[in-house]
Amino acid sequence: MVIDPVTLKLIISFVIVLFGFSLSKISERFITSSYRKHYRTDLEKPGIAKLVFYVINFVFISISLSYLKISITADWLVELYSYTPTILSIILLFVLVVLVVQFIFLIINRFLEGSGLLTLLEESGKDVITYNLLAIIKFILYIIFVLVALNIAGVNISAVISFLSFIFYPILLFVLLLAFFGAKDFIKNLFAGWFIKSSGMIKVGEYIKVGADLVKVKSFKAQGILTKPSGNFYYFVPYKELFDKGLYYKKVRTRLSTLESIKEKFVAQTPSYCGPASASIVLSIFGFEFSQEEIGKKANAQVPGGTKPADLIRAVQKLTDNKVLGVWIDVDKITNLKEEVKSWLKGDALIIVDYKKSVLFPSAKSAHYSVCLGVNGDELLILDPSSKAGGVYYADYKKIYAGMDTYSELIGGKRGYIVFALDGTSAYQRIVDGLIYSSPDFYKAITRNIEKKLAKLHESSASLKKILPDKVGKYIDEYNKKEKIARIWKPKS
Repeated sequence: MVIDPVTLKLIISFVIVLFGFSLSKISERFITSSYRKHYRTDLEKPGIAKLVFYVINFVFISISLSYLKISITADWLVELYSYTPTILSIILLFVLVVLVVQFIFLIINRFLEGSGLLTLLEESGKDVITYNLLAIIKFILYIIFVLVALNIAGVNISAVISFLSFIFYPILLFVLLLAFFGAKDFIKNLFAGWFIKSSGMIKVGEYIKVGADLVKVKSFKAQGILTKPSGNFYYFVPYKELFDKGLYYKKVRTRLSTLESIKEKFVAQTPSYCGPASASIVLSIFGFEFSQEEIGKKANAQVPGGTKPADLIRAVQKLTDNKVLGVWIDVDKITNLKEEVKSWLKGDALIIVDYKKSVLFPSAKSAHYSVCLGVNGDELLILDPSSKAGGVYYADYKKIYAGMDTYSELIGGKRGYIVFALDGTSAYQRIVDGLIYSSPDFYKAITRNIEKKLAKLHESSASLKKILPDKVGKYIDEYNKKEKIARIWKPKS
């Protein structure tokens, strides 16, 4: 099919302008990405990138005008005015093309950012390649939609389509082969990482075996796991290597599976020793055997009076040589007690709650420490060291919170809860990293990275309805609720 000379001239002129515009955008993106990588800054567009963009467009528009041999005179302007409706229609059509392409790329960018693929590519140093690839895709989209626009305008584009078809398929095949062989290892590593992270086999703070060494997982990166063998050295292990060679990992078990196993850990407190008795229960679950008397002595427990949370934490850390870390969270730093407890328990921590006991037992006069072992709906599973009213029971988290929201003369402020975590758990690493509070508002200096970590901690436990020892939940219906609690077991007086 023969194209008339005027149409051919218009098509070639338009292709020149479009090629110039695409080249300018690719150059602008390449320069901007290079500047970001070199100077490690988030600048939008350096001046040189904008200059290159305008210069390239000016040059190619000038070439296009030269090809058309347009002479701008007064007569030409008068003649041009008669074609204003047609020209305006063409301009609007091409503006529509630009808007459609920009909208498609808005969706693509949102997907890349939302899925985390963009972050992954940036971390792996593939951001420049990605931006250039996106620019090429945008160029192809412009060509497609411009051809559609020309077809709508009544321009015969069959020859252009035949030409593009002749060169498009070989180029596409070459690009696909290049992408397959060049990105094979990258894709394999990506899927191995997705499997390891989504399976939940290992968490930050836990130990894995690399070669003959037992190393702690510090963080999950886009292409592998960052570990710390010893000293100030870090070791990076690609996901592919773990997947190919097999993953050896160590799990710290802090959850008790049956009611009998919970009862075995029960320690009946002596007067004013509910704090040391609760700490003794926690340490016993963690594998350390220290009596309430030993802990009470280290924590300067007073009879009568009790034990301050800070002293209890200090005593536990000293007795375990910091293999167990503790942190105190007062009621003013609690945003949602139930969700926070779930988050800590999911990280294999154990909780000691400090509350006014009368919220559960109206006749009680004093405050009390108890161990929290699980969450079931709106109820906390409590292991209470009291020899008279203690044992294992469920209590509404709102009542426990109300008991925390009271003044303590011993503390000199309101009550709260203590988190204890064993080395080798994600909760331990969380304490080391200072990610104590659930809300970003409680941090003096908050970074975007910390906000992301806090959000991930919340999301990982928010969907869980319960975190309980395996065979304990069934016992709740076997006991009544006479004391505003769902009692499961009570020690013999």
